Amino acid sequence: MPAKPATAPVYKPGDHWVYRGREGFRLPVVWEETREVTSVTPDIRVHVTYAGGVTGDRTEVLAAPGLVRVGALMDIETRRFAEPLQRYQFPLTPGRSWSQLPRRN
Repeated sequence: MPAKPATAPVYKPGDHWVYRGREGFRLPVVWEETREVTSVTPDIRVHVTYAGGVTGDRTEVLAAPGLVRVGALMDIETRRFAEPLQRYQFPLTPGRSWSQLPRRN
């Protein structure tokens, strides 16, 4: 049976989730990243904290699920995007991909 597409989440204040990360490119670094939704109107605000090999915190701002106005791209450095970064394109469909990069011919 094929997997069903995953629809966009409906965030509410208090929602939280935890990631455990490991980066071994230079030296093995292991950390825990906790994300908690603090508000959903008009934008979605998510407080991110780090513990372990990486420490600190920041607030990410989402225009909608998967669309980042303020947040980290590939590390913990906070960036502000002129146009929202499309971190995820919902519905997430098995076998499909997306990109914000312009297509090259």
